[in-house]
Amino acid sequence: MGIYKKNGDAELESSRPTVRYAAPLTIAAAPVYVADAMGFWNDEGLDMKVTYFDSGRKALDALLSNNAEVMSVSETPPLRAYLAGSKINMITTVAEHKEAKMTVRTDRITNLQDVKGKKIGTVAGTNSDYYMYRWLEANNIKVSDVTIIQLDAAALSQSFIQGNIDAMFAWEPYNYNAASKIPNDSESWPTELYSGRHTVEMNSEYSKSHADVVEKIIRGFIKAEKYIKNNPDEAKKIVMNKTSMSKEALNKLWDEYTYTVQLDDGLKDILNNETSWIKSSGDSSVKGDMSDLVNPTFLLNVDPARVGGVFKS
Repeated sequence: MGIYKKNGDAELESSRPTVRYAAPLTIAAAPVYVADAMGFWNDEGLDMKVTYFDSGRKALDALLSNNAEVMSVSETPPLRAYLAGSKINMITTVAEHKEAKMTVRTDRITNLQDVKGKKIGTVAGTNSDYYMYRWLEANNIKVSDVTIIQLDAAALSQSFIQGNIDAMFAWEPYNYNAASKIPNDSESWPTELYSGRHTVEMNSEYSKSHADVVEKIIRGFIKAEKYIKNNPDEAKKIVMNKTSMSKEALNKLWDEYTYTVQLDDGLKDILNNETSWIKSSGDSSVKGDMSDLVNPTFLLNVDPARVGGVFKS
């Protein structure tokens, strides 16, 4: 599978556009891992170079610093960057998920009221951070009722395990990995308020001048979507290889993800809600709204049926 370089194929190889992809280590990024491992982008005529980061926010930094042409992450970080003036476009989403969760130490928290007065860890600017504020509001817990501690993703899990924080809001596999280290004293509470999207971003000027590359990236994702649906066990092996997750962990979490290449109507509601949240936080970097963040042009060219009506008007 794929058109790989052979003797005498140097001219073919040199004609392939080299595209740098910044990807996070998360189950939601399974389509990236599968497309890369199975050579689907190679089949489309791209020389894709994928670099992995421990958080989507760091992957986004690679795009914003021109160290990548494309990246993927849950919708919150790129939305914040766009509202702050970054010239990026969301070209598609590849997964819907409920991976943003609250994980608590059950030796300290057993019910909602126990959360008051506790230390809660979060990774600022992520979708799990957004979910934390939604969760607090929905359960009538004021921000002033808790102590919020902002940490990097890796430090968040370690702080939870060591008992420096009482609860944490994170994504997978961080929730699962942290809870598995202290299984008798921790649990993740179900996510009921919010379904995130794993989104794909590109520099807006690059995408406009390389429409053919963007469409090839999308077609590679569609091939990955079909592969995941038809070969779930093989897809899981690819994800386990990239994330170092155990088979037991991945099987437990797998059904929380739906892998579909689309720009669905629900995405716009999510972006509008998060825009309101970001603006209400008093962030002085916010300069506009999310009206032009999503660019459906490329997905419309590849497969119009995958684009919701709100993005066609």
